[in-house]
Amino acid sequence: MLISLQEAAGFVSTHYAVFDELWRRKDERLTDADLLAVIGSTQAAATPSYLLAQLKRMKFLVEADVAVGVWELAPPFARWIEHLQQISRPVSSARIRGQLAEIAHNLDAFRVAEARSDLATGRELLHETRSAFQLLIEDLGQTRAAIAATVSDAKSEHRKQSAVERFRRINRFWTEYLVPMLDLLNPAGTMEAACTAWENQLALSLEKKFIPDRLAAERIETEMRILRVTVRQSFRSCRDELEPLHASLRRESLWADGAAKVLRRLEREGVAGSIYATKLPVSTFRFVGQISTAALLASAAQWRDFSTPASAIDFDGSAAPADSQDVEDMLAAMELNPASLYPLDDLLAWLAKNQGQRGFNAILQVFSLLVTDARYQATFRLPVSDYAFAGGIVRCGRVKLALRSAA
Repeated sequence: MLISLQEAAGFVSTHYAVFDELWRRKDERLTDADLLAVIGSTQAAATPSYLLAQLKRMKFLVEADVAVGVWELAPPFARWIEHLQQISRPVSSARIRGQLAEIAHNLDAFRVAEARSDLATGRELLHETRSAFQLLIEDLGQTRAAIAATVSDAKSEHRKQSAVERFRRINRFWTEYLVPMLDLLNPAGTMEAACTAWENQLALSLEKKFIPDRLAAERIETEMRILRVTVRQSFRSCRDELEPLHASLRRESLWADGAAKVLRRLEREGVAGSIYATKLPVSTFRFVGQISTAALLASAAQWRDFSTPASAIDFDGSAAPADSQDVEDMLAAMELNPASLYPLDDLLAWLAKNQGQRGFNAILQVFSLLVTDARYQATFRLPVSDYAFAGGIVRCGRVKLALRSAA
């Protein structure tokens, strides 16, 4: 049953509050009970059951495909509201391919009309083809505006959404809208092939006098030139909007996802049984031993006022501190070791045995330098045990030191 324009417009004007509330729920599928509750919340003059029946009769609401008895705003009505509100929505690559297929189909039909000398059909096809090119240009502009709005929202929602959630949203635009534009830019792609084919056909038809008015051909050629420029501008603009945010959110989401996986595995296996204990070369040093007089005086200076002036420091001495000299000597001795000595199954035990006469701090420094030296490959293994040497204790896992093979 056809509904007159006056009746539909009057119904929308009288019950605009109902439509306003339904528009807020435009992405939802609602049952009859839900709809009655939504309509009842607007305090409309008519009863909710009457208004619901009218919404269905006038096809403002249509039954959704998900299930029987579930309703949604009719897509044509929703698009009309979007048009009024100038909402930019991205256009999918499937729709673009469909529009290009329609342009190619129009070309085949135009060739048939030309072979039959059917001028009326030829003019209709020229009009439809021009409209198809104009729609492509409009859709690319919509996609560009929608991507800009999405990037702006993602930047402003960094306190509300996690990096993973924002990356998924941006990545969808990247893969579904930006990447397919590359085919439009490709000189051998579908769009360029369609434009080139139409250019050749228009030139041929003008030569054969099938198109008596050159203006019709020039209009289509103008739309094709605008389309080529629009594709380049849209791709450049969308890439500039998406690329920096896509890269940063991808890094953040990878870190967050990786950290979550590590934590879940640690919770499941525990620290002792986890492979990460041998994969993450993280060391913690705790010193146990006698505290030097200099360290005690440095600590006491923070809370006690000294009446005597501080002693002068002599910078003229050329002798290196004992610990520093021991470190240099031990590193030089390590470099003289033959390659057959490696690998050392327990580096710290080997240092304690062969350099036990050195100071505790010097041995610990050499140990730290060796496990981070690029010439060696250090492997941390369980179990963690105590190493007592030179008056101190180090609690550490077993460290295997091997020579790194030359690249």
